[in-house]
Amino acid sequence: MQNSSRQDNLLKKRRILIGIGIAVLLGILSGILLSIPGLFSASPKAESPIPIYTGHLPPSAFCFPDYDANILEDESYLELDRRIHLRRGPETIALESAEAVRAQGEAVEFLTRYFDAILTGDAQMYNSCFTDTYYKSALPYERFAPQKIYNILMEEAERTEGDAGDSYVYYVSYAIHENDGTFRRDVASDAARVLVFTLVPVDGSLKIDHIGY
Repeated sequence: MQNSSRQDNLLKKRRILIGIGIAVLLGILSGILLSIPGLFSASPKAESPIPIYTGHLPPSAFCFPDYDANILEDESYLELDRRIHLRRGPETIALESAEAVRAQGEAVEFLTRYFDAILTGDAQMYNSCFTDTYYKSALPYERFAPQKIYNILMEEAERTEGDAGDSYVYYVSYAIHENDGTFRRDVASDAARVLVFTLVPVDGSLKIDHIGY
């Protein structure tokens, strides 16, 4: 009986020592594995480009697109205020001629051409308004229908002088009458949302480097 009890005790001690040894070994192994950089980190995913002006409005929120439409024949659109407005401090002025636009400087001239591209559905001209950096996180348009934009308002928020030219930050808003969703899906028809544009000089002309909300 004593021998049997002694053997049981020895067996228990052996099991305890084996358990301690395994725990120590696992601890050492874990330390080695955790010291290897990036072994357990997820492989970084390439940042996928996203379309410009994405949104969550359902398809039912938009009108049927007409890529060949002459929107300047739409009487309901012509009744709206299609002028470009510029806010300077407490004053807001309507830019009703090319001379008035030029008098406001390069940023206003550039944004006027940007609006022309939207109005005419000129995807190629629109895409050319952006820097290469912008397209690292956004997709250019293949096409979009002419957009019935109105109540266009812009305001200079910041201007920074530089050796290559001045950079600007502008607040921009406009509504789209009968929005068809081919250009913007983040706003419903006749709704406006303020956008923040960053304009930078590239080879002697301005381009859009970022658009945010």
